[in-house]
Amino acid sequence: MSGNTEQALIQRILLPDIADDPEAFVMYAFPWGKKGTPLERHSGPRTWQRKVLVAMREFIVEMQAHDYVRAEEKLEVFRKAIASGRGIGKSALIAWIIYWFMSTRIGGTCIVSANTETQLRTVT
Repeated sequence: MSGNTEQALIQRILLPDIADDPEAFVMYAFPWGKKGTPLERHSGPRTWQRKVLVAMREFIVEMQAHDYVRAEEKLEVFRKAIASGRGIGKSALIAWIIYWFMSTRIGGTCIVSANTETQLRTVT
């Protein structure tokens, strides 16, 4: 990737329409439906995953509307619990969220936890 291409990519993902919208980031960052890729038979995240990403966007919009993002005394945190079986895409969703956050919040930090160290290393 050339320096100009990389700079254009960075500038694009830092614009609010992607930086403040995890669903838009996931749709932009991955080759959904592109032939010859593991995602060639997928048009995007599963419906339930999209709902979580959209809820995050709506949360961000709400926080910005009330200026909570910049007011430390009113810091709010997006919380979501997902109870389900295995193999539905929870880890993929978390990976997308971390990738979006680390790509659009320069200097940001993500902490991932699990019940045990083994679970963190092998499952999460």
